Amino acid sequence: MQLISIPNHPQTAQTHLTIGIAFALGLQYGNTNDNDDRSMYHYEKALAIYEKNSSHFDVARTLQLIGTDYGQRAMYNLSMSRYKKALSLRLNYYAKNDLDLATLYHSIGSTYEDGFQAYTEALNNYEKALVHFTAASLPPDDSKLIETENDINRVKELISSTVSSPSGPLDQ
Repeated sequence: MQLISIPNHPQTAQTHLTIGIAFALGLQYGNTNDNDDRSMYHYEKALAIYEKNSSHFDVARTLQLIGTDYGQRAMYNLSMSRYKKALSLRLNYYAKNDLDLATLYHSIGSTYEDGFQAYTEALNNYEKALVHFTAASLPPDDSKLIETENDINRVKELISSTVSSPSGPLDQ
């Protein structure tokens, strides 16, 4: 009802976002019965509304979700494009030490690593994520900190093995 009666209201955008997340979760757990198109449809509807009527925070958050959705579908160029737009908004309008920024850097690192095998760029972004997670005063046993530290160590090993392997591809 809300989607029809007030189509351009920020609350309607939030509803689209929630529906998109529900479809994306279905995609994540292997239920691919058009969920990818449905999630993207609702994300794009939310983005259009937020761009007209809302804060940069909502736009950045939606772009980040779209980037994640594209990444789950191995559409890494589109994923990176959305992440970079979200990063630009977050850096220009919000505190530099928040968890959302840390998570965004981590997502960018994952995309560089998994999508482009650009390990140096992945490492750079994972390290930025770690700085921001640490600045957010997360406890040392927080899963985000541990995951990021593990990602950093794994990528360092990949860089080391790529450089030392005479037949391996060089990173950028």
